[in-house]
Order: sequence, then C-alpha cells, then structure tokens
Amino acid sequence: MSYQAWVLDANILVRAVLGQRVFKLLNQYHGTTAFFAPDEAFKDAEKYLPQIFGARGIDWAIGAAVLERLPTLVQCSVSNMMSIVNSRTTRKNASAIFVTGRCWQQHWL
Repeated sequence: MSYQAWVLDANILVRAVLGQRVFKLLNQYHGTTAFFAPDEAFKDAEKYLPQIFGARGIDWAIGAAVLERLPTLVQCSVSNMMSIVNSRTTRKNASAIFVTGRCWQQHWL
C-alpha cells in the first residue's frame, strides 16, 4: 500500500469547514494518507471562520462542529509528522512525499 503525508495550511482547513469537497477528500484518503497541520493553522482557522460565517449569514455552531471534527482526520502537531516521516523514509528521499503548506521547509532546514 502506498503511504503519503500531506501538510495542510489554514486555507485548506477553512475550505474543509466551508465546503464539502475538501472534507470528503480528507475523509476518503484518511486511511492511506497522513494529514498534518501546524497548531498555528488550526488557530488561524478558528480565528477567521466565525467572521466568514457571520458575513455569509450562517450559524457558526455548524462550522464549529465541523472544525471540532477535523483533528480526527488531521493531526495537529508537526512533531508527529516528523516521527512518521522518519519511520517511513530516510531524509534522502523525503522530498518524494507530497506536502503543501508554508511551514514544510522550515522543519527540514
């Protein structure tokens, strides 16, 4: 079985709460892909989502329920990501793991 790790930023977390497609993709690939997001990404999503829901006239309780469920699909710690990456691959071929997000390079330098 192929195993991948993706690092998500706050924009992806926001899209997972606001729409259906990203959340469905996270749910669909949860078994074969490890999803990670820095704590800062979750904090940013928590900060901006209530404002977005308010501007759209949608009850924030609905979005809060989805946001609370995300940590079951997306791990909240970069240290967890590093332990999985180190156990599945060497530093030499770590670039073969597909990731997104602005914090990825900081942790490899």
